[in-house]
Amino acid sequence: MRWIQHIQRAIRATLSALAASHQATASIGIAYYDPDCQDKFPARPGDMLRMAELAVRSAKASGGGRLAFYDAETSRHAEDALQLEQDLGEALERAELYVVLQAQVAPGGLLAGAEALLRWQHATRGAISPGQFIPLAEDTGQIVQIGAWVLEQALETLAVMQRHDPDLTVSVNVSPVQILRAEFIDEVAVQLERTAVDPSGLILEITENVFMDEPHLAGEQLGALRALGIKISIDDFGTGYSSLTYLKRLPVHELKIDQSFIKGLPDDAADSALVKIILSAAGELKLRVVAEGVELPSQAQFFEKLPNVFLQGFLFDRPIAVNQWYERWLQ
Repeated sequence: MRWIQHIQRAIRATLSALAASHQATASIGIAYYDPDCQDKFPARPGDMLRMAELAVRSAKASGGGRLAFYDAETSRHAEDALQLEQDLGEALERAELYVVLQAQVAPGGLLAGAEALLRWQHATRGAISPGQFIPLAEDTGQIVQIGAWVLEQALETLAVMQRHDPDLTVSVNVSPVQILRAEFIDEVAVQLERTAVDPSGLILEITENVFMDEPHLAGEQLGALRALGIKISIDDFGTGYSSLTYLKRLPVHELKIDQSFIKGLPDDAADSALVKIILSAAGELKLRVVAEGVELPSQAQFFEKLPNVFLQGFLFDRPIAVNQWYERWLQ
Protein backbone atom coordinates (compact mmCIF):
# COMPACT_ATOMS: atom_id res chain seq x y z
CA MET A 1 0.00 0.00 0.00
CA ARG A 2 2.87 2.38 0.68
CA TRP A 3 4.08 2.35 -2.91
CA ILE A 4 0.57 3.25 -4.08
CA GLN A 5 0.52 6.22 -1.73
CA HIS A 6 3.96 7.24 -3.04
CA ILE A 7 2.60 7.21 -6.60
CA GLN A 8 -0.40 9.34 -5.71
CA ARG A 9 1.72 11.86 -3.77
CA ALA A 10 4.27 12.06 -6.57
CA ILE A 11 1.61 12.81 -9.18
CA ARG A 12 0.05 15.52 -7.02
CA ALA A 13 3.43 17.08 -6.23
CA THR A 14 4.67 17.06 -9.84
CA LEU A 15 1.57 18.57 -11.38
CA SER A 16 0.97 21.12 -8.67
CA ALA A 17 4.56 22.33 -9.15
CA LEU A 18 4.08 22.69 -12.90
CA ALA A 19 0.70 24.45 -12.61
CA ALA A 20 0.04 26.00 -9.28
CA SER A 21 -3.62 26.71 -10.02
CA HIS A 22 -4.38 23.09 -10.86
CA GLN A 23 -3.91 19.83 -9.01
CA ALA A 24 -4.29 16.41 -10.55
CA THR A 25 -5.04 13.22 -8.69
CA ALA A 26 -4.58 9.58 -9.60
CA SER A 27 -7.39 7.06 -9.45
CA ILE A 28 -5.93 3.56 -9.10
CA GLY A 29 -7.63 0.22 -9.64
CA ILE A 30 -6.09 -3.06 -8.55
CA ALA A 31 -6.97 -6.62 -9.51
CA TYR A 32 -5.12 -9.58 -8.06
CA TYR A 33 -4.92 -13.24 -8.93
CA ASP A 34 -5.95 -15.82 -6.35
CA PRO A 35 -5.06 -19.35 -7.53
CA ASP A 36 -7.55 -20.81 -5.04
CA CYS A 37 -10.45 -18.91 -6.65
CA GLN A 38 -9.83 -19.33 -10.34
CA ASP A 39 -13.52 -19.01 -11.19
CA LYS A 40 -13.60 -15.47 -9.77
CA PHE A 41 -10.08 -14.47 -10.70
CA PRO A 42 -9.08 -16.08 -14.01
CA ALA A 43 -5.39 -16.08 -14.82
CA ARG A 44 -5.63 -14.69 -18.37
CA PRO A 45 -3.83 -11.31 -18.62
CA GLY A 46 -6.64 -9.76 -20.61
CA ASP A 47 -9.17 -10.58 -17.90
CA MET A 48 -6.91 -9.18 -15.20
CA LEU A 49 -6.50 -5.91 -17.08
CA ARG A 50 -10.24 -5.68 -17.56
CA MET A 51 -10.86 -6.21 -13.85
CA ALA A 52 -8.29 -3.53 -13.01
CA GLU A 53 -10.07 -1.16 -15.41
CA LEU A 54 -13.38 -1.84 -13.68
CA ALA A 55 -11.75 -1.09 -10.33
CA VAL A 56 -10.46 2.23 -11.71
CA ARG A 57 -13.99 3.14 -12.77
CA SER A 58 -15.16 2.40 -9.25
CA ALA A 59 -12.41 4.65 -7.82
CA LYS A 60 -13.43 7.49 -10.14
CA ALA A 61 -17.11 7.05 -9.31
CA SER A 62 -16.25 7.47 -5.62
CA GLY A 63 -14.91 10.96 -6.25
CA GLY A 64 -11.54 10.39 -7.89
CA GLY A 65 -8.08 10.34 -6.40
CA ARG A 66 -8.86 7.07 -4.67
CA LEU A 67 -7.87 3.43 -4.66
CA ALA A 68 -10.27 0.58 -5.41
CA PHE A 69 -9.80 -3.19 -5.50
CA TYR A 70 -11.73 -5.41 -7.85
CA ASP A 71 -14.50 -7.40 -6.19
CA ALA A 72 -17.96 -8.65 -7.09
CA GLU A 73 -19.68 -5.40 -6.06
CA THR A 74 -17.15 -3.31 -7.95
CA SER A 75 -17.70 -5.48 -10.99
CA ARG A 76 -21.47 -5.11 -10.86
CA HIS A 77 -21.47 -1.32 -10.60
CA ALA A 78 -18.62 -0.77 -13.03
CA GLU A 79 -20.00 -3.14 -15.65
CA ASP A 80 -23.36 -1.44 -15.35
CA ALA A 81 -21.74 1.98 -15.88
CA LEU A 82 -19.73 0.64 -18.82
CA GLN A 83 -22.83 -0.83 -20.42
CA LEU A 84 -24.71 2.45 -19.94
CA GLU A 85 -21.84 4.30 -21.60
CA GLN A 86 -21.96 1.92 -24.58
CA ASP A 87 -25.75 2.23 -24.80
CA LEU A 88 -25.53 6.02 -24.76
CA GLY A 89 -23.15 5.85 -27.71
CA GLU A 90 -25.86 4.04 -29.68
CA ALA A 91 -28.88 5.95 -28.31
CA LEU A 92 -29.04 8.42 -31.19
CA GLU A 93 -28.95 5.69 -33.82
CA ARG A 94 -31.65 3.78 -31.96
CA ALA A 95 -33.84 6.91 -31.73
CA GLU A 96 -33.94 6.58 -27.95
CA LEU A 97 -33.01 10.23 -27.41
CA TYR A 98 -35.70 12.83 -27.96
CA VAL A 99 -36.44 16.46 -27.20
CA VAL A 100 -39.33 17.80 -25.15
CA LEU A 101 -40.44 21.41 -24.73
CA GLN A 102 -41.48 23.36 -21.65
CA ALA A 103 -43.10 26.76 -22.03
CA GLN A 104 -41.72 30.00 -20.66
CA VAL A 105 -44.36 32.66 -20.04
CA ALA A 106 -44.22 36.42 -19.75
CA PRO A 107 -45.89 38.37 -16.92
CA GLY A 108 -49.62 37.81 -17.31
CA GLY A 109 -49.18 34.27 -18.63
CA LEU A 110 -48.56 35.06 -22.31
CA LEU A 111 -46.29 32.63 -24.14
CA ALA A 112 -42.73 33.94 -24.52
CA GLY A 113 -40.97 30.81 -25.73
CA ALA A 114 -39.85 27.37 -24.63
CA GLU A 115 -36.88 25.46 -23.36
CA ALA A 116 -35.77 22.40 -25.32
CA LEU A 117 -34.89 19.55 -22.95
CA LEU A 118 -33.19 16.26 -23.76
CA ARG A 119 -34.68 12.94 -22.65
CA TRP A 120 -33.54 9.31 -22.95
CA GLN A 121 -36.00 6.43 -23.12
CA HIS A 122 -33.78 3.36 -22.93
CA ALA A 123 -35.08 0.27 -24.71
CA THR A 124 -34.81 -1.96 -21.63
CA ARG A 125 -34.11 0.34 -18.67
CA GLY A 126 -36.88 2.80 -19.40
CA ALA A 127 -36.51 6.52 -18.72
CA ILE A 128 -33.01 7.53 -17.61
CA SER A 129 -32.58 10.79 -15.76
CA PRO A 130 -30.66 13.59 -17.51
CA GLY A 131 -28.81 14.00 -14.21
CA GLN A 132 -27.38 10.54 -14.84
CA PHE A 133 -26.64 10.48 -18.55
CA ILE A 134 -25.61 14.11 -19.23
CA PRO A 135 -22.54 13.94 -16.93
CA LEU A 136 -21.70 10.59 -18.51
CA ALA A 137 -21.91 12.13 -21.98
CA GLU A 138 -19.64 14.98 -20.87
CA ASP A 139 -17.08 12.64 -19.32
CA THR A 140 -16.89 10.48 -22.44
CA GLY A 141 -17.05 13.32 -24.97
CA GLN A 142 -20.30 11.98 -26.45
CA ILE A 143 -21.93 15.28 -25.52
CA VAL A 144 -20.37 16.84 -28.64
CA GLN A 145 -22.38 14.69 -31.05
CA ILE A 146 -25.47 14.59 -28.85
CA GLY A 147 -25.38 18.33 -28.17
CA ALA A 148 -25.09 19.10 -31.89
CA TRP A 149 -28.19 16.98 -32.52
CA VAL A 150 -30.13 18.71 -29.73
CA LEU A 151 -29.19 22.13 -31.10
CA GLU A 152 -30.38 21.04 -34.54
CA GLN A 153 -33.73 19.97 -33.06
CA ALA A 154 -34.02 23.24 -31.14
CA LEU A 155 -33.40 25.34 -34.27
CA GLU A 156 -35.95 23.39 -36.28
CA THR A 157 -38.41 24.00 -33.44
CA LEU A 158 -37.56 27.70 -33.44
CA ALA A 159 -38.20 27.90 -37.18
CA VAL A 160 -41.74 26.56 -36.64
CA MET A 161 -42.36 28.90 -33.71
CA GLN A 162 -41.13 31.99 -35.54
CA ARG A 163 -43.60 31.33 -38.35
CA HIS A 164 -46.35 31.71 -35.74
CA ASP A 165 -44.79 34.59 -33.83
CA PRO A 166 -41.36 36.08 -34.67
CA ASP A 167 -40.84 37.14 -31.04
CA LEU A 168 -40.91 33.62 -29.60
CA THR A 169 -37.64 32.13 -28.35
CA VAL A 170 -36.14 28.68 -27.80
CA SER A 171 -33.63 28.05 -25.03
CA VAL A 172 -31.26 25.10 -25.07
CA ASN A 173 -28.52 23.99 -22.69
CA VAL A 174 -24.95 23.89 -23.98
CA SER A 175 -22.24 21.97 -22.14
CA PRO A 176 -18.87 23.58 -21.37
CA VAL A 177 -17.38 20.66 -23.31
CA GLN A 178 -19.21 21.92 -26.41
CA ILE A 179 -18.79 25.64 -26.04
CA LEU A 180 -15.03 25.56 -25.43
CA ARG A 181 -14.36 23.65 -28.67
CA ALA A 182 -12.81 25.83 -31.37
CA GLU A 183 -15.15 24.34 -34.00
CA PHE A 184 -18.33 25.12 -32.08
CA ILE A 185 -18.89 28.62 -33.47
CA ASP A 186 -18.62 27.49 -37.10
CA GLU A 187 -20.91 24.52 -36.43
CA VAL A 188 -23.57 26.81 -34.94
CA ALA A 189 -23.25 29.25 -37.85
CA VAL A 190 -23.85 26.43 -40.34
CA GLN A 191 -26.97 25.30 -38.49
CA LEU A 192 -28.31 28.86 -38.31
CA GLU A 193 -27.87 29.23 -42.06
CA ARG A 194 -29.48 25.87 -42.75
CA THR A 195 -32.61 26.57 -40.72
CA ALA A 196 -32.83 30.25 -41.74
CA VAL A 197 -34.11 31.32 -38.31
CA ASP A 198 -33.75 34.74 -36.75
CA PRO A 199 -30.76 34.02 -34.45
CA SER A 200 -32.05 36.46 -31.82
CA GLY A 201 -34.69 33.84 -30.98
CA LEU A 202 -32.06 31.30 -29.92
CA ILE A 203 -30.96 31.43 -26.28
CA LEU A 204 -28.01 29.25 -25.31
CA GLU A 205 -28.02 28.36 -21.61
CA ILE A 206 -24.62 27.84 -20.03
CA THR A 207 -23.68 27.11 -16.42
CA GLU A 208 -21.42 29.39 -14.41
CA ASN A 209 -18.60 26.85 -14.21
CA VAL A 210 -17.79 27.46 -17.90
CA PHE A 211 -15.89 30.54 -16.69
CA MET A 212 -13.81 28.75 -14.07
CA ASP A 213 -11.20 26.78 -16.04
CA GLU A 214 -10.95 28.83 -19.25
CA PRO A 215 -12.33 32.34 -18.54
CA HIS A 216 -10.55 34.00 -21.47
CA LEU A 217 -11.55 31.32 -24.00
CA ALA A 218 -15.10 31.29 -22.66
CA GLY A 219 -15.31 35.06 -23.13
CA GLU A 220 -14.07 34.80 -26.71
CA GLN A 221 -16.51 32.04 -27.57
CA LEU A 222 -19.48 33.84 -26.05
CA GLY A 223 -18.52 37.02 -27.86
CA ALA A 224 -18.44 35.12 -31.16
CA LEU A 225 -21.87 33.65 -30.46
CA ARG A 226 -23.30 37.07 -29.70
CA ALA A 227 -21.79 38.31 -32.97
CA LEU A 228 -23.96 35.71 -34.70
CA GLY A 229 -27.00 37.31 -33.03
CA ILE A 230 -27.51 34.56 -30.43
CA LYS A 231 -28.45 35.38 -26.84
CA ILE A 232 -26.65 33.95 -23.82
CA SER A 233 -28.31 32.85 -20.57
CA ILE A 234 -26.61 31.87 -17.30
CA ASP A 235 -28.38 28.72 -16.12
CA ASP A 236 -28.74 27.76 -12.42
CA PHE A 237 -27.62 31.26 -11.51
CA GLY A 238 -26.37 31.65 -7.96
CA THR A 239 -25.29 28.04 -7.43
CA GLY A 240 -21.83 28.01 -8.99
CA TYR A 241 -19.20 30.61 -9.82
CA SER A 242 -18.23 32.76 -6.85
CA SER A 243 -17.58 36.01 -8.72
CA LEU A 244 -20.14 38.25 -10.40
CA THR A 245 -17.57 40.21 -12.39
CA TYR A 246 -18.23 38.17 -15.54
CA LEU A 247 -21.74 39.63 -15.73
CA LYS A 248 -20.37 43.05 -16.65
CA ARG A 249 -17.59 41.73 -18.89
CA LEU A 250 -19.40 39.11 -20.94
CA PRO A 251 -22.29 39.41 -23.43
CA VAL A 252 -24.90 37.89 -21.14
CA HIS A 253 -28.56 38.54 -21.97
CA GLU A 254 -30.38 36.55 -19.30
CA LEU A 255 -30.10 35.10 -15.81
CA LYS A 256 -32.00 31.94 -14.95
CA ILE A 257 -32.69 31.71 -11.22
CA ASP A 258 -32.16 28.18 -10.01
CA GLN A 259 -35.29 26.41 -8.81
CA SER A 260 -33.70 25.77 -5.41
CA PHE A 261 -34.23 29.47 -4.68
CA ILE A 262 -37.80 29.45 -5.98
CA LYS A 263 -38.93 26.50 -3.87
CA GLY A 264 -39.21 28.49 -0.62
CA LEU A 265 -40.98 31.51 -2.07
CA PRO A 266 -42.71 33.55 -0.87
CA ASP A 267 -42.53 32.48 2.79
CA ASP A 268 -38.86 31.58 3.23
CA ALA A 269 -37.08 34.80 4.22
CA ALA A 270 -33.65 33.62 3.00
CA ASP A 271 -34.92 32.53 -0.43
CA SER A 272 -36.89 35.74 -0.76
CA ALA A 273 -33.87 37.88 0.10
CA LEU A 274 -31.56 36.01 -2.30
CA VAL A 275 -34.04 36.24 -5.17
CA LYS A 276 -34.50 39.98 -4.58
CA ILE A 277 -30.72 40.44 -4.68
CA ILE A 278 -30.52 38.60 -8.00
CA LEU A 279 -33.41 40.62 -9.40
CA SER A 280 -31.78 43.86 -8.27
CA ALA A 281 -28.45 42.96 -9.91
CA ALA A 282 -30.23 41.91 -13.10
CA GLY A 283 -32.19 45.15 -13.16
CA GLU A 284 -29.06 47.27 -12.81
CA LEU A 285 -27.39 45.34 -15.61
CA LYS A 286 -30.54 45.36 -17.76
CA LEU A 287 -30.69 41.57 -17.96
CA ARG A 288 -33.77 39.49 -18.52
CA VAL A 289 -34.60 36.99 -15.76
CA VAL A 290 -36.23 33.55 -15.96
CA ALA A 291 -37.46 31.95 -12.74
CA GLU A 292 -37.56 28.19 -13.20
CA GLY A 293 -39.35 25.64 -11.06
CA VAL A 294 -42.45 27.76 -10.49
CA GLU A 295 -45.09 25.32 -9.24
CA LEU A 296 -47.42 27.34 -6.99
CA PRO A 297 -49.63 30.38 -7.67
CA SER A 298 -48.04 32.11 -4.67
CA GLN A 299 -44.61 31.73 -6.28
CA ALA A 300 -45.88 33.27 -9.52
CA GLN A 301 -47.48 36.12 -7.59
CA PHE A 302 -44.10 36.95 -6.07
CA PHE A 303 -42.94 38.00 -9.56
CA GLU A 304 -46.18 39.34 -11.06
CA LYS A 305 -45.28 43.04 -10.77
CA LEU A 306 -41.81 42.61 -12.27
CA PRO A 307 -42.01 43.31 -16.03
CA ASN A 308 -38.71 41.72 -17.04
CA VAL A 309 -39.17 38.37 -15.26
CA PHE A 310 -40.34 35.31 -17.18
CA LEU A 311 -41.62 32.16 -15.52
CA GLN A 312 -41.12 28.46 -16.20
CA GLY A 313 -42.45 25.51 -14.26
CA PHE A 314 -45.18 22.95 -13.70
CA LEU A 315 -47.68 25.67 -12.81
CA PHE A 316 -47.79 26.60 -16.48
CA ASP A 317 -46.48 23.62 -18.40
CA ARG A 318 -44.85 20.24 -18.02
CA PRO A 319 -42.22 19.11 -20.55
CA ILE A 320 -44.02 17.35 -23.39
CA ALA A 321 -43.20 16.06 -26.86
CA VAL A 322 -42.62 18.71 -29.50
CA ASN A 323 -45.72 17.98 -31.62
CA GLN A 324 -47.94 17.91 -28.53
CA TRP A 325 -46.45 21.21 -27.44
CA TYR A 326 -47.25 22.76 -30.82
CA GLU A 327 -50.85 21.63 -30.51
CA ARG A 328 -51.15 23.03 -27.02
CA TRP A 329 -49.40 26.37 -27.42
CA LEU A 330 -49.35 27.27 -31.12
CA GLN A 331 -52.60 25.86 -32.47
